[in-house]
Amino acid sequence: MTRIRSTSTTPQTRRRGFTLTEAIASMVILSIVGLTSSQILLTTSRGFTDAADHLEMQAELSAAVHRIAQAIRGIGRESSSSSAPDITSLSVNEIRWPRGSIGLTGDVVTLSTGVSATEPLRSGVTERRLEAFDDEGAALAGALDDDAADAVRFLRFTVSASWGDQSASLTTGVFIRSTAATFGD
Repeated sequence: MTRIRSTSTTPQTRRRGFTLTEAIASMVILSIVGLTSSQILLTTSRGFTDAADHLEMQAELSAAVHRIAQAIRGIGRESSSSSAPDITSLSVNEIRWPRGSIGLTGDVVTLSTGVSATEPLRSGVTERRLEAFDDEGAALAGALDDDAADAVRFLRFTVSASWGDQSASLTTGVFIRSTAATFGD
């Protein structure tokens, strides 16, 4: 038996490929994945930048506080027979001694020593606090003049600063070296 082939047109076989709907759906999905990935990378990059800025500000603030501590440690005695530091005045915003001073002018902490002119240590200061303590560890209140400053043995210095949207605060305690031998006697 022979088969007869039909000469009529046979349905064409379907071509392999994507329909327009499938292509559009895949492009939408890929764009959503791309946008999400870029947001994650952008957020990570901003976080890194903020952390780097904060670290830089902390380093600058730490260097300023270190310089202040060095200057305070170097305050001498009033005389060789006295254990009192040679502080001429002390207030919340300034400490003065014969060869220097540390002060707050506007938002800038400045240091003046007998060796150099007044130099700015840190700008952007939002708070600066100077607390004085006697040899018993009791806080000395208010502004102190030359005689009242004789009791100072220890200073606590706090500096807070801001830079852009970052802020930091550092506190250091400093024994005045010239009085260290008599502290606690």
